Amino acid sequence: MKWNCKYALGALLWGFTCVDVRAQQAPEPPFHLSKKEKRQGYQILFDGTSMEHWMGNLNEYVLEEGLIVMRPKSGGGGNLYSRDTYSDFILRFEFSLEPAGNNGLGLRHDYVEPPAGYSGMELQILDNEHPDYRSLEPGQYHGSVYKIIAAKRGFLKPAGSWNVQEVRAEGDHIQVILN
Repeated sequence: MKWNCKYALGALLWGFTCVDVRAQQAPEPPFHLSKKEKRQGYQILFDGTSMEHWMGNLNEYVLEEGLIVMRPKSGGGGNLYSRDTYSDFILRFEFSLEPAGNNGLGLRHDYVEPPAGYSGMELQILDNEHPDYRSLEPGQYHGSVYKIIAAKRGFLKPAGSWNVQEVRAEGDHIQVILN
């Protein structure tokens, strides 16, 4: 996953599922910012070589072949938080889901001790084309702010493919750009 962040982010991840990244064309670490991105104030939260900017469930969210991969040990999930907190931000990342993968990106979160859930908004990261999810409500599809803001559909690539997503949060305005 490639994380670039401008200004601000209260990033929280949970439930990222495992994929065989060797069979796919994953980005090559370490990830770098362009000169333009550096001038614009972007930061890298994950460079493909270290988990130093993250806290939380580091037992199951692991660095593997330059990626953050969820390897559940206890039926899992748990949360992965950015060490720093942010207010307004632009977050860019790449992800791949297993079939039926169900994940999330926390926005505007406070740190919550395990095993309690989370405090804030969840941006849905979901293989919503899988038959397991045929009965979703509009605010539950990929890219939606869970049950608050429904996303436009049709931009998510099939499970096993790499997707590129950008989340822009300025005050109460949340914009999600997928692929």
